[in-house]
Amino acid sequence: ASNSLNPNLKRKIKAGDTILLNSGGVPLTHVKKDKNKWILYSRVTGKKHVIPLLMEKKPIVAHKVARHMEAMECHACHARWSSGEWGMHVIREESLDLPRWKEWNFSDPTLQGMLWNEDQVNTRMIDWLSAKWMGSEIRGDMVPGVFLNLFAEKDWNTMILGKNQRGKYSIMKPRYQYFFTDYSEDRDNLLKNAGVSITKNGKPGLILLPHTPHTIRKVVRPCESCHDSEITLGLGDPKRNVIVDSGSFFSILKNTGTVPSDFQAKQVVTEAGDPIQTTYPNNHARFLNAEEIAAIKNKSDAYKAFRFLDLKARRFPRLLAREEFPFDQRHIKNEKSAKQPKQEEEILFQINQNGFMARKNELDQSKEEKAHDPVLAPVENQEKFSKQDRDYNGASIESETIKEFSPDLFGIQGSNDGLNFEKDISTDESEFNREGFQ
Repeated sequence: ASNSLNPNLKRKIKAGDTILLNSGGVPLTHVKKDKNKWILYSRVTGKKHVIPLLMEKKPIVAHKVARHMEAMECHACHARWSSGEWGMHVIREESLDLPRWKEWNFSDPTLQGMLWNEDQVNTRMIDWLSAKWMGSEIRGDMVPGVFLNLFAEKDWNTMILGKNQRGKYSIMKPRYQYFFTDYSEDRDNLLKNAGVSITKNGKPGLILLPHTPHTIRKVVRPCESCHDSEITLGLGDPKRNVIVDSGSFFSILKNTGTVPSDFQAKQVVTEAGDPIQTTYPNNHARFLNAEEIAAIKNKSDAYKAFRFLDLKARRFPRLLAREEFPFDQRHIKNEKSAKQPKQEEEILFQINQNGFMARKNELDQSKEEKAHDPVLAPVENQEKFSKQDRDYNGASIESETIKEFSPDLFGIQGSNDGLNFEKDISTDESEFNREGFQ
């Protein structure tokens, strides 16, 4: 019936043709079998596309792994990237604070209209569940207060694995991780500050669901993108603090309504496999458990053999003899051991003498101090670097500080404020100690 309404399909797929069903049993009325081939007709142009069948192709190395073919969705490897929107902060204000938000653009036409009409006082916005298009404008019920939605981070390369309703490994997408801040009564005395709601079944309102990105490619991501990635397994970024005990996490969440300081949006389970975020739909999707995480991280002989074959097929012969890639860490260690670069002389103009003079930099140290300082001792030749490389034990590099989202980072300068970036953006790290606001 649907094809009869589409001029591109009604003469190409008719009653009696064999059509394809998707994994949910829904008929794909634009895909039919023609002899020994499956044909897809574009609903837009009617163009004919012959669907290649994997059984007719020579299997690639990844397809020779039985578990890959049995337990994984195709997109888990073939998706090149996936849009991620981490930490959705919902901010409520009694009326729109124009000085704070005037440099922003909003997709919500109600909010954008408030910014364009600064002389109007707005204390309500449209309820989009009741919105209707009426002639030349959108109308609907109005609700008190102004709600703004902001994300703490957006990226394209984070793809966390979980299990979907079919029991197969799938990419999990945040939809959404809600943090609620209420400025509606008193900005100095918040009713809620980056609060996380609790669902009826006692789980946090930090939601991820199985997702199929529309970025499928023939070429797949490398083995390390899953088997050597803590983030992909849902354990979070190893360069940052992580939640170790789920019991302590939920205790703080229920008592304070906020997440602890060690929380990061990309950690969904602990090392023990205990979930600290929520999947949807309930009881049909889940994050990886401890056994699955350990199995993926295990660099068994079978894994090494398949990885060898994969690198060989990709024509990366120089990587076949390597198990680790320590160059970056060695480079940082060598930089710390090398001699400090000479400070440039600061040239000052002397008004009284009407001339220039060079002032020695205050950070320079005397030659005697440098000579006795083993860290700053000069390296005489490349042999010392080679010995350092051989003796390097792979010590971990100190973690870099990462600060979370805060609306104060986006504060708008007054007209009399200077462009003192250190004063305007530099903040004490203790003020940003959790996923949210100060």
